[in-house]
Formats: sequence, structure tokens, C-alpha cells
Amino acid sequence: MQLKGLVRFFTIVLIVISIYQLSFTWLVRNHEKKMEAQADQFVKSNYPSAEQKYPGNKELQAAWEDTLSVFNKQRLQRLLDSTKDVTISYGISGKINYQQAKENELNLGLDLQGGMNVTLEVEMTGLIKALAKNSKDPVFLKAIQNANNRKANSDANFITLFADEYKKLNPTGHLSTLFAGGSTGKITFQSSDNQVVNYLSSESKDAFDNTFRVLRTRIDQFGVAQPNINPDRDRGIISVELAGVQDKERVRKYLQSSANLQFWELYNIGEIGQNIDKAEAAYAIMMGGAKTDSTQKEDSTNQQQATTKQDSTKDSGILSKELGSKQSTTDTANTQAAAANDPNAKSLRKYIEFIPASRDDKGNTAFSAAIGSVLIKDSSIVRSYLDNLNNNFPADLVWMYGVPSKDKEGVKTNRILLYAVKTQGREKAKVEGDVITDAKQDYDPTTGEVQVEMRMNTGGTRVWGEMTREAFNKGQLPIAIALDNIIYSAPHVRNAIENGISSISGGFTTQEAQDLANILK
Repeated sequence: MQLKGLVRFFTIVLIVISIYQLSFTWLVRNHEKKMEAQADQFVKSNYPSAEQKYPGNKELQAAWEDTLSVFNKQRLQRLLDSTKDVTISYGISGKINYQQAKENELNLGLDLQGGMNVTLEVEMTGLIKALAKNSKDPVFLKAIQNANNRKANSDANFITLFADEYKKLNPTGHLSTLFAGGSTGKITFQSSDNQVVNYLSSESKDAFDNTFRVLRTRIDQFGVAQPNINPDRDRGIISVELAGVQDKERVRKYLQSSANLQFWELYNIGEIGQNIDKAEAAYAIMMGGAKTDSTQKEDSTNQQQATTKQDSTKDSGILSKELGSKQSTTDTANTQAAAANDPNAKSLRKYIEFIPASRDDKGNTAFSAAIGSVLIKDSSIVRSYLDNLNNNFPADLVWMYGVPSKDKEGVKTNRILLYAVKTQGREKAKVEGDVITDAKQDYDPTTGEVQVEMRMNTGGTRVWGEMTREAFNKGQLPIAIALDNIIYSAPHVRNAIENGISSISGGFTTQEAQDLANILK
């Protein structure tokens, strides 16, 4: 009898715990359904139906339906972001907002929630060719081809297969003749084949780890709850499981695209301080639901139409309509409700902690490379607000986030830095990753400080010299290092770099410097 009572007790406890966990899922689903209804109503109210827009043309109607679906998803995401702090229920500890419920809901797998499972192979052919300085040796190229053919039916890593195939095709040949010239001293022409294979294996490991790091960063931007990412370095593959993903084709293309390394100039808060004030005023009007006179509205509209900007999210046209003169009553109510008792509710400072100017050792005004910092959980809504206030900023300004900040103990915080990138109207930066020939973690010979040494080819050296000379002459301005529009470092230029060999310092740990070097390679 006592055993039955114990079983009954634990059964009841498990049921109570299950109901408690499921309650968060129910609250989230209920809130999201309401937001879905509002998003659907917004699209129907602001855009013509497919039949109205293209009467009698089935092909164009189908295309417009797809467009409306995209608008709907973007509107839904905007509503969900703007209602993160809205109370949706009450619990034992008090109010429960949408963000809290979302964090505590049950995480459903692919079987229950749907989603996608992708296996990506990290292709090493390009790396081997680059390390061999794109040798045209027919034996070398044939060895690569044979290794690729064998890779499809082998668990061996590509470097081992390549070395084996090269030895078969050229028994008396030496791998060092192919790779010593481009190794920047890591191997010599007298190095044995085993030493060359170890060198290639080390380079391929760094390339694989960097690819994994880029993928993880990209996946984090999708906002997927607990993505499952499994790297297999020996086989050169990365398996990715993303539950709840809607636009699978977009995700697949994004994951498979090449990483884009760029070096950008930056605006500091001194240069765009007045622009921030204007944006603050526009934001206050938007959040408060205040109306401007017709002349102001017309001028604002004309200015926005006349300004051509590079858009970091490619969605500003849609978001502009959402937060502009046709902002819906329900959306305004939601954003106001989320910050009803917040003194900064009508200020961007509710989300952005701006970094003010300071004084250097000589008493001169000094500016941080970053404009401010943002809570990671608020990054999406801040981006949407800034993109919709973009007519208050220079036409060539693009907002980019940094990687999560770290405290003095090296632990990641919940904030990321916000940078104002000066594109000068270009999609491509003056200097991009294709000019970098090598990068490694190193130490300053004088101070012993951890740093990163970066080398460029002849063309990159020339442009980099011009870029760093200009930054130095203007007051040792910073240059941002961005990968996939995420800024990993923004060091100030301490002197013009004319020889193509740069030393990047910034309080790095050894691991951080190694990671940055791998990104730069």
C-alpha cells in the first residue's frame, strides 16, 4: 500500500510539472495566434489582394500571393518583437511576459514542430589550391580530382586522401615543392611529406573550425530555439537541425553562401550626434502616436523617397510602411503597453546604451568605435527601428552589430555593440578578405601583449596603405573588421601601414586572437 501511495504521489507531481511546462507553451501559442491574426489583418488592410492587383492573370496572382506571404511573416515578426515585454499572464512569481513564456515553453523537435535538417560538407579543394598558390601542375590537379572522387565513399579526411593520390601519381615527387612557397615559413622546400601533411592538416582544421564558427553565428541570427549543430572534423561535415524554420530555401542558401570578410570605416557618435537627436524626435512621435502637420508629413515622405541607402536587412521598404504614417492602432497600442511605465518609452535609450565621448591621456576628445550597446534579446527590434528611422542618418550609413561582449573574467554578457558603418555608397568595401594571404596569433615583441598579425597581397597592400594612412591622419580612426555584416573587431589605426603587414591588438586573450586570425585567413 505504501508503494502504491508513493507511485501515486510521484505520478501527481509529474502531472503537475507537465501541466506547468505546457502552460507556457499554451500561453505562447495563444499570444502568437493573436499576433498572426493582427499581421494578417494588417496585410489585408494595407495591400490589395492578388485578384484585385492582377485580375485575370493567374501567374502574376501566384507571384503576388508569395509576396503577401513574405509581408505577413515580416509583419508577424515585427509584432512579436514589439510585444516581448507585454504581460500575457500571471504566475506564482507575478507577471509573465511573452519573452519569459517563450524562454520556458517546451522545445519541440522536428517531428512535432517541423523544420529542416541540413548536412553541410566543408569543401577543402579551394583551400588546398590556395595553399599551393593555385598551381597548374597537372599531377597536383589530378590528385585533387581523385581525392574528391574517393571522398564520396570514404571516411578518411581529404588531406590524407590527397597526399595518398599525389604519391600514387608522382612517387618521386615532394609535396613541399607545391606548398612551401605559400606557407610563409611554416614549412620549407626541404620539409618531408609528413611535415607537409601535418601543415595541411593544421590549416584544414583552422578552416573547418572557422566555417563552424561562421555557421553558428549565422544560425543564431535566425532566432531558432536550441538549434542542434554537430561538427565532424574527421569527415569534414557539419549537421544542422533547425526546428520551426519556415523559409527553408532562404535558410539553405544563407548557410551555403561564402563568408564575406570586409574592412569598413566607421561613423563615431560625434559625427552623427545630431542625427541621433533627430531620430529620437521621430521615434518619440512614432511611439507616442503624435501627428505632424501635412507639410511635415509630405516633406518627410519626399525626403525618404529621395534618399537612396544601402539597407542592411533588405526589408526597410516594408517596415517603413509598418512604422510610418500608416502605423496600425493595434501595433501602437502594443508598443505603448509594453513600456507604459518606462520613463524612456519614447526614447531610443530604452534599447540603446549610447557610448559618450571621453578624453584621452592628452586631454583630446576620444570616441569609441561603437555607437553604443544593445541587449541581445532587443537586437531585432532595434534594427527594425533604426532601419525605419534611416532618413535621419547619412545616406551611406549601415548599422551592424558586434559579437557578444565579455566581462573582465572573459564571460560573455547579454549585450552586443552597435556600429555605424560608413559605406560611402558601396556594397563592396575598399579592402575585402580576398587580399589577405595569411593571419596568425602573435605577441608584441616589446610589451608581450597578445595580438594578431595579418598579411596582404600586393594589391591589398596598396589599398590598405591608403586606407590606414587616411584613418591615421584624421585622428587614428578605427577600421572595422566585419564578417557577414557582423563586426568582430574595430581597432584604431596607430600608424599608416605601407608594407601590408598589420598588427591588431585590443586586449585579446590568446584564444580570441587565434579565433580572429582564423576568421581573417
